[in-house]
Amino acid sequence: MLSFSGKLLETVVFHKRTGILESNIAATLGLINSLGKPTEVNPERSTAKGKQRWNGFLWRDGAASQVIDFLEAYLTYPESYKVKSNLIAEFIRSMNDAGELSKWTIALIGGGDGGDFSLTKDIAVNMLIRKNNGRFDDRYSIG
Repeated sequence: MLSFSGKLLETVVFHKRTGILESNIAATLGLINSLGKPTEVNPERSTAKGKQRWNGFLWRDGAASQVIDFLEAYLTYPESYKVKSNLIAEFIRSMNDAGELSKWTIALIGGGDGGDFSLTKDIAVNMLIRKNNGRFDDRYSIG
């Protein structure tokens, strides 16, 4: 059985092709539109170190189908070794079929000096600029 238990999954390799980037933005927009109004804007939490505030949006009780649809539409770089969106979607679907992973908390977090990026008239985040750690013509690598 496919498992991601105990794994930290993060995307560190991205496509550079404009068409794929536009498709991934459309997938993100589709997810956000399906979620409706955010539960929280610029969420704030108290921690042992004090208050932590995020620049972004939080939705609670997202359905597994919304996350699966997003992951099936989002195109990860084929040689990405940590994250393959289609495999994660398959895992979530199998767990959901077993009654697990049915409700999701989804966050869109911004921050950085890359300027604002608007997904909708009400949803915009500051973009983070990351240094490209590779010299590849076909991908952007931050890991």
